Amino acid sequence: MESEFFGLPYYENVSAKKLSSFKSGGDIKRYFLPSSCDGLIKTVLALNHLGEDYFLLGNGTNTLIADGGIDNVIGTRNTREIFVENNEITAESGASLKRVAEIAKENGLAGFENLVGIPGSIGGAIRMNAGAYGKEIALLLKNVTVFNGVKILTLDRYDLGFGYRKSNIEEEGFFVISAVFSLNYGDKEKIAKTEEYFKNKRRLSQPTEASLGSTFKRFDGVSAGYYIDALGLKGFRFNGAKVSEKHAGFIVNCGDATSGDYLAITEIIENKVRCAFNINLEREFVYTG
Repeated sequence: MESEFFGLPYYENVSAKKLSSFKSGGDIKRYFLPSSCDGLIKTVLALNHLGEDYFLLGNGTNTLIADGGIDNVIGTRNTREIFVENNEITAESGASLKRVAEIAKENGLAGFENLVGIPGSIGGAIRMNAGAYGKEIALLLKNVTVFNGVKILTLDRYDLGFGYRKSNIEEEGFFVISAVFSLNYGDKEKIAKTEEYFKNKRRLSQPTEASLGSTFKRFDGVSAGYYIDALGLKGFRFNGAKVSEKHAGFIVNCGDATSGDYLAITEIIENKVRCAFNINLEREFVYTG
């Protein structure tokens, strides 16, 4: 049901199961879904003024929402415009990485081929410097327009502290409004074939069940799945959450998993890997609520 909160339209008591790709979590008391970047900024300013905490949510592909729910979520799914000018693509934060890759291909622009199967939004992908098969999104960026709660800034990619699956966006209190990608011209047929190669590679190696993608970051260049698999944990289950039998780096929803199940199995894996290999795995997903 659509309601208003101090003049801001929102949806009331939305189940997190509809918004998180793990399909778990409690109710979101107020789900704001602005239809434009201006509306997004207006919503942030209003909630800041009211002293309300909130969480900014893109496609929810690496976000776990607590079983107890959360008060305020601002969704970016409707801020998804994409523009092409010469060899540059400008995409708003809610645009899907998949759609940007498709438009790049249609315009004979190369660079997104390795990333085509990543299911997240542009804003989330930039925040965590998403990558796959040796390519990170930071390498394609020209600049990023962000809002810091007070003013709009356009920052060069070198200002964003990119590293392996990280940036300084969250710690600086930024949220992404849009990004400009500078790409190279390429042969459309070759781009399409390369994209299909990586799509197939992903299909063959990654599970199709509900998940949050890779649960942990690589450790010292080695996939966390290597250590988890070495302990024989493929198929290990805690209530409705299970270590994928296809790829040990993924935790999948068997159909009735709670967010608590996901956290519990994550902690079990962390403890087992720590005891066996004396290393601390770092989580890749975001938990809120």
